Amino acid sequence: YEYYDSRGRLEYITEVEREMCLLRASELRNSMKRDLPQASMCWFTKEGDCDLVDGSIAKVLRNTAYVEDDVKSVREEEGGGRILFVGVLSWLPNREGIKRFMELCWNDIQNAEPNVILDVVTADIDEEMQSYFSRWSNICVHVNVSDLALIFRNCAFSIVPIEFGAGTHIKVIESLLRQKTLVATPFGLRGFEKVLLHERDLLVAPLGAEFSSSCVRLIRDKAMQ
Repeated sequence: YEYYDSRGRLEYITEVEREMCLLRASELRNSMKRDLPQASMCWFTKEGDCDLVDGSIAKVLRNTAYVEDDVKSVREEEGGGRILFVGVLSWLPNREGIKRFMELCWNDIQNAEPNVILDVVTADIDEEMQSYFSRWSNICVHVNVSDLALIFRNCAFSIVPIEFGAGTHIKVIESLLRQKTLVATPFGLRGFEKVLLHERDLLVAPLGAEFSSSCVRLIRDKAMQ
């Protein structure tokens, strides 16, 4: 059997392996049906999962971004040359994504715009990542910020350098809700391809030279921000 893994790579499994995967999935769902009803309330991100419990304790809480009511002021202040990345660094796709951005793009961006600053916002950071960021110039790491709106207000745009993983890509939604455009990888835009268009709503490029040039373009073109 063919299937695509979280990085989009084609993989193969035998019929026995496929049956084992289906069996584990069935066991997991059965255990959830057994254990979840003991809770006083269960929250799900979509209606289709609510059948795991009795309807009286099932509520839908969609995975989305929330911003302040007044976002107009965020747009009025120019972000200058600050690029923003927001993501929990203990999550592997975020961790690898920002490292790949640093290694494939940051030097080229700095060569073109020496005063550019990268703001990294995360809920946690370990010693390995602290040491990693210390090797680069013009990096500001913010841990557990109390006012994310202020960080967005001071940036020119955000980046989504994600190349694998799963989820609803809150980074894209949150940046646009705060009226800041972004540069995203094709994978980072996955799920929004039909509603968010390259060159109209944001810039889409693979990590490397194209991603770097897109960032430089946004730094220099205030109207696109």
